[in-house]
Amino acid sequence: MLDAANPQPELHPHVRSSRTLNPLLTKIHFPGVLPVGISRNHRHSSPFFFLYKPHPNSGPICGRNSGRHHHPPPHIFAFSGQLRPPLENPSTGFCFSHQELSSHTNLSAKTHEKFPSNSECCYSIRRKVILKLVCGVVLAIKASNTEQNCKLGVCLDEIILVALVHPGLRNWHAKTGTGATSSKGGSKGKSKDPPFRLLNREDRKTYDFLVSNKRQVKSTKFLHRESFASLGVLDGVQALFNNIGWGQFLHNRAATYVEPTLEFLTTFNPEEEAQTVTFQILGEKRSLPHRVVNALMGAPVDNLYYQQDPWPGNFNEHYFWQQITNEPQYSSSSSKASSIIHPCLRLAHRVLTCTIFARSEVGQISKAELFFLWCMTRENGPRPDFASFFFTKCYNLTTMDKGDIFIGGLITLIASRPPLQLHLSTLPFEKASGPSSLDGNALRRMQLIRDSVVGPMWILDNQPYLILPHEYIESFEPTDPDQWIIPSDYPPPVDDEDDQFQPAQQFAEP
Repeated sequence: MLDAANPQPELHPHVRSSRTLNPLLTKIHFPGVLPVGISRNHRHSSPFFFLYKPHPNSGPICGRNSGRHHHPPPHIFAFSGQLRPPLENPSTGFCFSHQELSSHTNLSAKTHEKFPSNSECCYSIRRKVILKLVCGVVLAIKASNTEQNCKLGVCLDEIILVALVHPGLRNWHAKTGTGATSSKGGSKGKSKDPPFRLLNREDRKTYDFLVSNKRQVKSTKFLHRESFASLGVLDGVQALFNNIGWGQFLHNRAATYVEPTLEFLTTFNPEEEAQTVTFQILGEKRSLPHRVVNALMGAPVDNLYYQQDPWPGNFNEHYFWQQITNEPQYSSSSSKASSIIHPCLRLAHRVLTCTIFARSEVGQISKAELFFLWCMTRENGPRPDFASFFFTKCYNLTTMDKGDIFIGGLITLIASRPPLQLHLSTLPFEKASGPSSLDGNALRRMQLIRDSVVGPMWILDNQPYLILPHEYIESFEPTDPDQWIIPSDYPPPVDDEDDQFQPAQQFAEP
């Protein structure tokens, strides 16, 4: 405990003086608590942290279930990020409601008021941050310009830590001069400081490039199984992904968060020889083997085709393109995905472009994307390595000077699943804009299907082609080339068998 004769405690090595880091902190005095300092070495990357100790003249700190908490030694800062469900009687617990936060008092007017020992009080710091205190324990924080509450159940005998983590606080920092510099102020052309602390200063250039030209982080669209099933295409798309060992990948769903996405892309560093990747997330450096990344994504880990490997000798892009489009030649600069006739093949391609290839403009089909489709239609064909293709895409995002960023949902999956198991959804990060499901509405916006009086119509070259669901589509066999081209009037009359589609030019099978 603190000595009344010497109220200033010895700072922990990870904690620097509040007077040198943030002069504003020295002006904030909570009755019953004593400011100690600000930590920037905590595992949660936040604008800053306030550390408080009980004032030597204050009574014992109490709180709900405080006797069952593990209490760290004095002068060792700690943080509990476990969220607690709302309580009917907040006076006995740690959570609060939006209505309670609305009725708060101003900090400056309450600086010297004696803190009640068994009641609650809310304070507002410069009208931006609201702190909830019960019996001297900081319970929660909230940025007043947002609807989202950050409920932190903190109950420690010796140390109270307030983590100001909401992105809305960055504007407050810029205005008060205690944090990031606004791009409107300062030197011309200089971007805002990142909303996370960079362990490597060289990463700042990468961050500035990522946010240049008003690039935005937008939601990753994952396959919506119910919508695909209602169109009769789910089984066919699933069969295509099963052929490369990616069957479980189609079950992935995750939200996209702006700050963790930018932090990962800014700091990730793939180590090709070691088959590992290092990156920073929530302010801490992490490292994962490629095999682990593949496994948590539902992709195979053995007998893989890597992105840097040469194309297989039996992969002829022109011949395969002719088989699935009835067009004579493939061109990476002009061939369009809309030429793919079979709904299952084209939708499998769209799933790829919305996830691992993560691009907004999907008019053209790249050779790598065409190769994925070729692998999906082979028996015992190559199985693409998720990690090498994914990290190549991440690297390309840090070198491209335009185009929004759609890969954040996959980053959320990496962060939230074992071994990291970071609960990003419990932290008040900004969610990316845009839909997160490749559902019926998304397919309509992409002009892949169109409603009609007889049901959803499959669109080919901007014209209705087939009614979905369709019996032929539901019996799709991915490895049967005879099923890759579907005449629009299928099934055709027997007398017209000779009039079915034939390739304009034959390429020899390699």
